[in-house]
Amino acid sequence: MFDQYLRRAFPAVLICGLFFNLSSAYAQYRLPSLSLLKKEGLKEIRVFKQALRFEYLDSNNHEDQGDLDASRDEIIRYFLGDHGKLDSIYHYPKENTYYLKDELIYDKLGRLVELRTKTATGELKSLYKVDISDGGEGYFIIQNQGVLNYEKWFNSDSVITKYIMHRMPIGKTYMLYEYNLEQEMRSESWFIDGELRTKRTYQWFALDGIPYRFIHTAYSSDGEQDPDAGEYLVDSLGRVVNDQMEFFTDPFMSHNYFKRHEMFPGIQHQHQQFFVLDSLASYEDRSQLWSFDGTTIVYRYSFQYQ
Repeated sequence: MFDQYLRRAFPAVLICGLFFNLSSAYAQYRLPSLSLLKKEGLKEIRVFKQALRFEYLDSNNHEDQGDLDASRDEIIRYFLGDHGKLDSIYHYPKENTYYLKDELIYDKLGRLVELRTKTATGELKSLYKVDISDGGEGYFIIQNQGVLNYEKWFNSDSVITKYIMHRMPIGKTYMLYEYNLEQEMRSESWFIDGELRTKRTYQWFALDGIPYRFIHTAYSSDGEQDPDAGEYLVDSLGRVVNDQMEFFTDPFMSHNYFKRHEMFPGIQHQHQQFFVLDSLASYEDRSQLWSFDGTTIVYRYSFQYQ
């Protein structure tokens, strides 16, 4: 395996942790579009990875510029359903098993509503799931190792109206985000061991869609005062006017009237963005930075279609 070759060739560097292991990274290749794969009647793609060579900034300092004698390993396998969408993904597949498996589930409208990641033994490692009512309102959760981490509620316009970020112990330590659309007010409350420790609110005031005022309030159970709490004007670009505008220290840099609503974008598997080509490529060579001195390593990703 290429990992073993690297450990023999660069033991000190790898032990010191100056380089991260790129042999497991496979986020650089591109694949045919899902519409093309459906048109061709293809249901499976196997992706292989092989390290070809190192490329150095200063070739005079390196005698060996030849190809690497590295193995060609299958790193991932994609399966497509009859609907032409990703159905499941096997990570580091073997003959009859895999390291991890992603399962993608869609509703009758073709929306991805559930994404499960399982181990080879069938253990549920993570779960992303959204339930959408007939009226368009939704409830979204994220679980890891069977523990609930996030909950989100959104309305029919996909505006998030409530959000809970759980921390341990579950049910007692969490951050509660709420947005009151009638009052155009956002609140963020931290509860630790069931007790409210801090709460901050951010409220917008506008006339005919033109913002003119912004109020920030803050509460802390220890009585600590927030120096940024107060009432502010809002400029025509929707920004909160304060004495630190245009600086990275602006406490309201992330607040803008015209971006005041957090939206639920839906569930998407991170690999869906790879399916962009208009042809059935057989391979693709990609360079990745290998070391701080500018050395890169060229990998070949090759593809088999069924």
